[in-house]
Amino acid sequence: MTVFGDHPPAWLRWANTSAARAATTMIAIVALVLSGLLLLRLQRYVDCVAEQQNADARRTAAIASATDAERRADAALVRGPEPGGPSGAELRRLDVAARESTDRVRAANPPPPPQDC
Repeated sequence: MTVFGDHPPAWLRWANTSAARAATTMIAIVALVLSGLLLLRLQRYVDCVAEQQNADARRTAAIASATDAERRADAALVRGPEPGGPSGAELRRLDVAARESTDRVRAANPPPPPQDC
């Protein structure tokens, strides 16, 4: 039983034909297939982005201690010499040494090559 009973309006009579049902079924099948293909493509994209993020996280973890040491040296240099602490020249030398150490660690751990997702 349809919404209109056994006698649909004239403008809807085509919908009760076998050709209309076949066309609707084909459209639904095509839509399902396209949805599946888009799902697979989206999953490949998500996996690609996840790989890039993991590679970047490994690099960040490898250089984190060196950059933290450089930040501490920078902060000490900005604060300046304190009584009983290193002199200004010593602070500058420590800062330059920390930066050189960070540069060596960064050179040993280059950024991952970009992938075309």
